[in-house]
Amino acid sequence: MLIIGLLIIMSGCKDKDTFMLPSENNLASLLTLSGPEISSSQNENLTWKEEGLFSKEELRLVALNLLQNWTLNPPARATDGTSLYKLSDVFGALVNAIRFYNQNKNLPEQIELVHLIAPGQTFSIDHSIEIKTDDLLKTADTFELLEKNGIPSTLTVGKITLSAAEVFYALLQTYLFLDSNEPLPDTIYIIPINGF
Repeated sequence: MLIIGLLIIMSGCKDKDTFMLPSENNLASLLTLSGPEISSSQNENLTWKEEGLFSKEELRLVALNLLQNWTLNPPARATDGTSLYKLSDVFGALVNAIRFYNQNKNLPEQIELVHLIAPGQTFSIDHSIEIKTDDLLKTADTFELLEKNGIPSTLTVGKITLSAAEVFYALLQTYLFLDSNEPLPDTIYIIPINGF
């Protein structure tokens, strides 16, 4: 199954440096937008941002960088090119940005950086899945992340139970679509994922 997952992912790559999703929903064009190209050695020189605010641009760059560097596992850390962020903090910022969008029909210029505890248990999926974008937008308002100070291992989107990593992947895509002013696709494609 791992080989099949890699073939699915690699079939969307146009070269070794650009990750293109095998999707029909225009995300591939979003991933060609300019973003931080950070090497491993550059990551070592960045500092962790642990408090303050995400600007709209910082969150866009973080989302773009995470999707461009996502393989079967999410990257170990997130970056906007100047700072490093915990994945759980980015997850919370994305949920709050989408909650704001649901109320105001635009993304916030700034989002508070809130520390969340990552899921305790993770599980892998060996297949891709599509979820309805409207279901994800509606469900973001029901996530009790801040109230519980953590991300549960599973979350329900519409009638589908997903791992936290699957939801994270979908939130990243949705945020980039909302930020680009491109029409939201009817569905969001989620690749096979191994853990959070």
